[in-house]
Amino acid sequence: VSKISDTWAQYVSQCKLPCEKKRKHIDTDNGESVHYLPYFQPLERTPTVWSPVMIQIPMKGQDSNTLLQYVPLQINFKHPDFAPVALLCDIFHSKEGEIRTKGYAYGFSLNLDIVRGVLIFGLTEATSPVKALNEFYKWLQRLEADPHKVITQFALETACSTEVYDYFSTKCTPTDVISENVTTLFKGLPNLQESLVLLDRYKNCTIELVIECYYRYFKKFLEPQKLLVLTTNPNSCESIQSEMKSLLDVDLNIVDFQDIWIDYNKD
Repeated sequence: VSKISDTWAQYVSQCKLPCEKKRKHIDTDNGESVHYLPYFQPLERTPTVWSPVMIQIPMKGQDSNTLLQYVPLQINFKHPDFAPVALLCDIFHSKEGEIRTKGYAYGFSLNLDIVRGVLIFGLTEATSPVKALNEFYKWLQRLEADPHKVITQFALETACSTEVYDYFSTKCTPTDVISENVTTLFKGLPNLQESLVLLDRYKNCTIELVIECYYRYFKKFLEPQKLLVLTTNPNSCESIQSEMKSLLDVDLNIVDFQDIWIDYNKD
């Protein structure tokens, strides 16, 4: 442990990363003396500016293609928008949709990540990532054109049932309950009762709230300036770049894998 701690401290020092916070352990058996744990020091978050990135990274040996698009989502579990945002993601997942039906990609997802503060649309094992992305945009456009046709009461109740099932299925045994309690602490919920409150918020969510959250967060996927990253088969690079421009008017930069790393506080 000492060797790991020393290596970690050396790394933090060389990178000039801010690390003022120290995780501590209070020894109650020894007069409540405080011991700091040097290895388990959480790095302070450094504010960053959201900037557009649209790149394609050729990966040797990769047969299919993957894609990720991010939009900012600065909310937490206690935020009033958390439940409707999560339910809209569930509504998107509730049907197989055109992406897989047309064979554009085997895997697709729309998730929220409150730790990184983003909404993420993702594709895996995609044979036609540009067409798959376009189908996702079409779904968003259909939602905006006729929201009550996409977000029906049945769809909302189905999404809510998914969240309720997921909640209880992860708490079926005593060890699951303990594990989930620990997890909720890291999620910012101080106890199990708070997670039950979140469950009630799912049940009380309305179609209007979900529609409002679409305009507040999801519509950003359609903006011209994007945070979009693809990893592709090297043989497909030029065709994907051309198709992305012609179909979606997005200029993709082809970047080598070794060139995407940026030194932190290099100077």
